[in-house]
Amino acid sequence: MEKTQYKLQTIGNMPASADLVAKRLVKISSGKIAYSGLKEKALGVLEVEVGQDEIASIIVQGIVLVEVGAGGVTEMADITSDANGKAIVDATGKTNGLSLDTVSAGGFTRVKLI
Repeated sequence: MEKTQYKLQTIGNMPASADLVAKRLVKISSGKIAYSGLKEKALGVLEVEVGQDEIASIIVQGIVLVEVGAGGVTEMADITSDANGKAIVDATGKTNGLSLDTVSAGGFTRVKLI
């Protein structure tokens, strides 16, 4: 079954701090979009790949695909960010969303953004 996104709201008016890969959790850092760091709250998920200083489109509300980091994620698990903006299971209370799939590292899970 193909995984579907349900984007409810996006923003796209800030430049990227570096070359960034799509479908990762991102934040604002010094006025630019960057990957969320380890266990950091995210602004949203980068919609498409962008180069440094290109305007980034970020999904901030909805159900979105997010790349999974080390350890994988399980269905209905709270997720947070690893050091590169990939989804990992959250045990810190800094939840960015809820995983809707069980997925191994390197795959993509649907996440209901919180």
